[in-house]
Amino acid sequence: MADYKLPGLRILDVHWRGWLSLLGSFFIYCLLGYAYLWGFIGEKVISYYHYEGDTSVLESQAPELFTRAFFMVAVFNPIGPIIFKCLNIRIIVFIGGAILVASMAIVANYVKTFAMLEIVWIGAMSVGTGICMTAVMISSWQWFGAKRGLAAGILMSGFALGPSL
Repeated sequence: MADYKLPGLRILDVHWRGWLSLLGSFFIYCLLGYAYLWGFIGEKVISYYHYEGDTSVLESQAPELFTRAFFMVAVFNPIGPIIFKCLNIRIIVFIGGAILVASMAIVANYVKTFAMLEIVWIGAMSVGTGICMTAVMISSWQWFGAKRGLAAGILMSGFALGPSL
């Protein structure tokens, strides 16, 4: 096996698979950053449901949905590391990502009422996010060892960059 260490460039002193893992995790965090969009689009979503005829929705329900969804993400966050001990990271990301993407497809195509949006957003999206979020962070930490802070910073920048894309 070829030596992957580069003399003089200590920040690049990580196996190429570690950088690849970090890049993939960065893109996953870009996707997970969608949650921060709710602060900007919450009122527009409520007005859309009013336009579609669901007048039972109140403007005050937009921040409540965001808060409940983050609570459920916090509940499901420990599941990723627990599964990480038993399964390969690829399987965990596939399961969490499939749940997340399927729930986004359901929201985009089939949700017609705000109540259904709450069920899918708080239920399935929170489960998918919770499973993926911590597992990919731990995977990146394993590759970067003493540079865990660098890996975490790059991941968090993806989380912040995601909504702006």
